Amino acid sequence: LDLIRKQKSAEVITSDTTKTLTAIAVDTTQAKSKFVFKEDGDYFWVTIVQNGKGDITKFKTKLSDINSQSFSMDELTISSVFLDINNQLVSVKSFDGKEHAMQYYNFFKDNAEAFKDLVPGTYQSFIISSENYITFYKDKNIQDYQQFFTQNFK
Repeated sequence: LDLIRKQKSAEVITSDTTKTLTAIAVDTTQAKSKFVFKEDGDYFWVTIVQNGKGDITKFKTKLSDINSQSFSMDELTISSVFLDINNQLVSVKSFDGKEHAMQYYNFFKDNAEAFKDLVPGTYQSFIISSENYITFYKDKNIQDYQQFFTQNFK
């Protein structure tokens, strides 16, 4: 009986230790991300374009035309700013919640015609919440946000 009790005690300790280590790993992963996932709130659709790799004005015009034809009820606005020395950021604002923004994202993922004025392979698109946009614009780390986007939205 003592052997059985010792074995069960060891199993409980091992199980508790595994749960604790798993919880620590999850907390560490979440602590590393400066971005916060949420379903609700304002979302933007963003395309990052390398400078000199396409006609941003034509791209924005094409977006405007598509928005008028396919998304006229959404009252979307398009803007662009320089993100850094190498990249421009074109944004379409704003969508009510993640689901609505993902519908727009998927529409353009399947519509290559919209990007014909940009050099292939020199741009990337994603959706971002208004709160995460502030964080993203401050640190300008495209790779960090792209990783967060891939983990949480695809």
